[in-house]
Amino acid sequence: MSIKSQMLLPKHEDLQDSAEDVADPRQELVDQLIVHQCFQLATDQLRDLAQKRQAYYNRPAAEPPISTDQVLPKHLSLAGLERYYGQVLLRRQQQKELQRTREVKTESFTIDQEINRIEDFLAKQSGWVDFRKLFDSQKIVIEQLVTSFLALLELIKRRKIEAIQQFDLGPIKLRRADHGI
Repeated sequence: MSIKSQMLLPKHEDLQDSAEDVADPRQELVDQLIVHQCFQLATDQLRDLAQKRQAYYNRPAAEPPISTDQVLPKHLSLAGLERYYGQVLLRRQQQKELQRTREVKTESFTIDQEINRIEDFLAKQSGWVDFRKLFDSQKIVIEQLVTSFLALLELIKRRKIEAIQQFDLGPIKLRRADHGI
């Protein structure tokens, strides 16, 4: 209204010289409207970004465990977990090697041969023996490992040996059955 009243007031000729020096009063309003429009555009962009951000889901931060005693079951220790982690990595490496081998070969090992080998090995041992002792740790042949495991199952079925495994992924222990091999 101030600008409109200034525009409607009559202009005096003696003030006409100084009026040229005075800027157009409408220009200040135009500048304010341009600034306001910039803020409105920025607000719209921020609102769009906020809506996109709401589409994401953030997981709340997990509480760090106070000690391993509270996290691990009583029959496991940190050293045991490290050992089993190493075994898992070894198995993973063996799986990768299996995936690379795609050709079918004739059998190098038979179940009967492995049954005889396991029986001979256990005849020389007393007490419980780890299943892994049946193999040379430097030269594990996957085909022999699988065949030996099948032979082990057959010997258990025939009640010639006993096997125990105390927990998942734990070592398999073997011994001759009392009514023996």
